[in-house]
Amino acid sequence: MRRIIEGNTASGKTTDAISRYNRMLSDKISSNEILVLVANRWEKLRWQREVKYRRAGSLNIYSYFGFVQKEIRVYWPMILEKCDLIKKKSLLPVIMHYEASQSLMYKTVEYYRRKGYLDGIIGEDEGIARKLLSNIVSAALSNTNYRRMGERIYASKPEEGRFSKKFYDEMNEIVNRYIERTLEEGIIDQAAAIYLYSNYLMKDERYISHLKNRYKFLMVDDLELSSISQTDFILNLCQWMRGVILYKNTDGPHGIYQFSKNYLEENLVPLFQKEKLVNQCEGAFDKFLEDFREGLFLERGEAKGYSNIHLDIDNEYKSKTDRKILRLVKNLLEEGVDPREISVVVPRYDVTLDFGLGRIARDHNIRYLYTSKNDKITDNPRVFSLIVLSVLFYRFKNIHLNYDEIKSFLAQVLGINMISASILTDYLSERNYTIKRIERKGEVRGVAQEIIEGLNKVADFIETTPKDIPIDKFFLGVYMEFLLAEEDNSEDIKACKSLIDSARSFLEVMENFGMISDANYEFVKFIRDGAKTTETLDDIGEKLEGNFLSLSTPNSFIGTKRRSRYLIMGEIRNPLYTLKTYNEFQNLWALNKDWRGEVLTGEMEVQKEREELFSVVSRLLRSCEEVYIYGTLFSNKGFEQWSLLSGAIDRIVADN
Repeated sequence: MRRIIEGNTASGKTTDAISRYNRMLSDKISSNEILVLVANRWEKLRWQREVKYRRAGSLNIYSYFGFVQKEIRVYWPMILEKCDLIKKKSLLPVIMHYEASQSLMYKTVEYYRRKGYLDGIIGEDEGIARKLLSNIVSAALSNTNYRRMGERIYASKPEEGRFSKKFYDEMNEIVNRYIERTLEEGIIDQAAAIYLYSNYLMKDERYISHLKNRYKFLMVDDLELSSISQTDFILNLCQWMRGVILYKNTDGPHGIYQFSKNYLEENLVPLFQKEKLVNQCEGAFDKFLEDFREGLFLERGEAKGYSNIHLDIDNEYKSKTDRKILRLVKNLLEEGVDPREISVVVPRYDVTLDFGLGRIARDHNIRYLYTSKNDKITDNPRVFSLIVLSVLFYRFKNIHLNYDEIKSFLAQVLGINMISASILTDYLSERNYTIKRIERKGEVRGVAQEIIEGLNKVADFIETTPKDIPIDKFFLGVYMEFLLAEEDNSEDIKACKSLIDSARSFLEVMENFGMISDANYEFVKFIRDGAKTTETLDDIGEKLEGNFLSLSTPNSFIGTKRRSRYLIMGEIRNPLYTLKTYNEFQNLWALNKDWRGEVLTGEMEVQKEREELFSVVSRLLRSCEEVYIYGTLFSNKGFEQWSLLSGAIDRIVADN
């Protein structure tokens, strides 16, 4: 049994998949024998919640990367036997989280740029490091040799839009150094895990035998969001699986998966019998999407009215657009519309709408969530205090605290009001913010003696704690001594635990690398530079519940599969509704395994952006019943705005 079941957005594909899975369990097929691949952690949690039938056995429901990471851990000894790049033969691999990988790549870039590499680039080392890490992940997902990334990108660019061959050779050298140095120590990030799995485990007959014995059935939800690496994995499994059922969204892929679409369609889809979902959704926007396709791809069309589309895209300034969106949301709520039926989508984080929608939600006593937002780690006051005290303790030369940071820290740790905190901060500012015992009574006027005793307790902790203590142990000591309180909520506890765990993992990675002279400093710098929190399962579960007014970016709205009666799209003249993957360092198309050496011309780039945009718009509109579309003629800096999205809509929709 090999089937691809197709349907567009909101046609019930996932519901049908979970129903089939439940029937298989009811028919006495063991859950141990069924492997389910889903798009992301949101989908994994949804599956786990909706699988009704329970029996002895595990639910093997994973994202592709989650499955790969699990297999790497279990079968690590097999990899050690085959991979000569790994010199340190540990019992288990060290899994490197993003903060460690970014710091290592940053240090690698910094080292080579001091030697004169990448001459001509004005960008910061941190930004270059992020782009190179993105390239490495893209190459791994595309089963492409990482050693040739630079030359592929060079060959894909027209002569007038690229640097010298030497520049891309140097980029290769930096990437190779990062990958091979981490592998030497048995340290792997997301890209390395996929590389090792595809090139070693999947080519080991012993491992293949294990797979054959474990799994007899395969189900894949959101097939269109499969990378080339995942597609190859599915093709391998199809050789022995008793049953394979794949679910595919006909609205097409979006994001980085648009680059693996052709490979999927040419190599996997023809092997399967296609089946359309009977309960495919009505498609209130089908006629509009037909016209939109013509306006987008052919740049023609006749402006007409659509009863379920309300257009207002010629506002002069964004402030006016924001007021209109907030007024519309408020009016809908006052008309009795359930907040879960209202979703606002903007191309990037919008602080004005975030604040305004949050205030409306408070005024109406309803829940509101910005679904795309990962807070800065230091947004949590307990974590903020841990970071500030670490700077005061270690006295990092290149990290300087300001007055407000010290004041907030003292208020948090000592539990005092801002007036007392300000007086203490004034006192410390005259002493280079060095915290030492205050022995003489009355030395700090206007502050109660019990507060001074609290500060002395902090000074004693700083004085008696060994200066070479690893930062994760320092955080734990500070938290237990000063910050743990009966009134601590679960968010504070989770945030501090996450910081301590991240620090421990960071140090475990960094201690193997000579290029990092002070891992404690590097970790604190990374956190202070704006590191973001990682979503917990509770965060994901909250998004899946959907009982809230929401603000989202297009990708996060699509990823949560949220459904709303009203969709409000803002800033459609902003070109960031689609993924930008072309710059001096990047060309994800050229990193695909099926790239044939073509130069990516400007016309081809626009065509790919059109395909991406059509998929995004189709998914957005099929998730609602009525849409309000807003745009602004000028950006905040006064520049005229235009995008492929606004251009197509201008051609086919009459302004109403």
